[in-house]
Amino acid sequence: MLYKRYYKLFILTIAICFLYLCGASYAAPYSSLTATISNIVNNDSILSAGKVSVKIKALNGPVIYSKNEDLTLVPASNMKVITSVAALDRLGEKYRYKTVLYGGPINLFNGTLHGPLMLSGTGDPTWTYGFFDNPTEVLEKMADYLKFLGVTTIEGDIIADDLAFDRHFIPDGWKNEQECYTSPVGALALNSNQVSVRVWNSRVFVYPSAPEVKVVKNNFKNSCGDMFINRDSYSDTIFINGYAGYDYTRILPVYNPSLFTISVFKEILEKNGIKVTGQAREASLFESFYKNGMYKWYENQSCYLIEIMKQMNKESDNFLAEQLFKTISANEVGIGTFEGSKKIILDFCARAGINTTGVEIYDGSGLSLKDRISAGMLSSFLEYIYNSDFGPDFMNTLARAGIDGTLKYRLSGVPLYAKTGTLDGYSSLSGYVKTKAGQWIVFAIILNNGACGTGYLKEVENNIVTAIAGYSEKIDIKKIEDIVVN
Repeated sequence: MLYKRYYKLFILTIAICFLYLCGASYAAPYSSLTATISNIVNNDSILSAGKVSVKIKALNGPVIYSKNEDLTLVPASNMKVITSVAALDRLGEKYRYKTVLYGGPINLFNGTLHGPLMLSGTGDPTWTYGFFDNPTEVLEKMADYLKFLGVTTIEGDIIADDLAFDRHFIPDGWKNEQECYTSPVGALALNSNQVSVRVWNSRVFVYPSAPEVKVVKNNFKNSCGDMFINRDSYSDTIFINGYAGYDYTRILPVYNPSLFTISVFKEILEKNGIKVTGQAREASLFESFYKNGMYKWYENQSCYLIEIMKQMNKESDNFLAEQLFKTISANEVGIGTFEGSKKIILDFCARAGINTTGVEIYDGSGLSLKDRISAGMLSSFLEYIYNSDFGPDFMNTLARAGIDGTLKYRLSGVPLYAKTGTLDGYSSLSGYVKTKAGQWIVFAIILNNGACGTGYLKEVENNIVTAIAGYSEKIDIKKIEDIVVN
């Protein structure tokens, strides 16, 4: 009996050792990489003063390294990854925005278009530089077409139908609402909802010009010195103070994007010889239904969503991200809201089995300091979209190391497609990097640390990505499908 007991114990010991050795041999191909990344993350006294969330895994394969992967932190512009994936999933890469000009009948004998004339938008963010040489091009084409039809007078108001989105123009948690990167969100948008104010030789130039935007000069002196250009907090009145002895330009976000757009359109019509007898104004709630009984005089379609996303992700364009974010709920439930789009994203996570404990979503760009996302959530979104029909196209929307976008002058020579994120005290980087063995690795790094500059945090990100790219061993996984990217 004792012999049999020791024999069984011997066999069990052999089995345990065998399983251990099998496990060790399985881990061996990437255990050294795990150790290298762990050393970068854990043996840095400056980094340890802040908060870290990291997840690195082979695509469709094992986790190589993780630390606090479910810890939600301020993601900065890596929030755009969440917005991008949700938009592709709900809208598709060939989604187009439509903007339609509605009005009453035209009296061909006297050139009168019986109003109101209604400009109905769905959130098209492309009436701006990067998509058009002249941001007002579409509005001018509309005016030209009305003129071609013989219209000389619009009898009534010209109305901005912006009701595809709500009028909560600014997300919660934005620190500064008067910087060029904090444009408001609206279903009618022009020039990224910004104006350029230039003071030159004591003269003031505003582009795009609009009666809605009023300029007030205070203590304006024609000599050298400091100049200050600011917008009123609750209107589109711009105040200029100081000295005008040199050429000075400031780009400011407008206060009300819909009134701004329709005001610019009214001025363009009148410059083209079309008189508007009424005023430029926003549509009331019930007026949105007027268009059902109107003539459709002009329709404009944007480029495909995937083209918009390239500009958004490569250049980290906050305005495009916010417009896209509200479009998700506008398309799904009929009105675009920050809260509605957040709910759609969280519902998606629930279906996909993605942990959202502690997740907070207040905007689509990551500018809000209230946003909280984890590296685990980011990597799950990246792996999901990689395995979808949109995988190659999505990868091509990301910046490429040493080639373009926000990575043009960073990590040159590394086969990397990634989204950067930067706020004061916050840095993030996530995407796909290829190892020397030719395998794609999905990674997400979120660093929140006010004890050092973002430059230091980015150097940590660079070291992690470089270590992954330099790894030459094949990682043993059951399935990995390579994506060829242009």
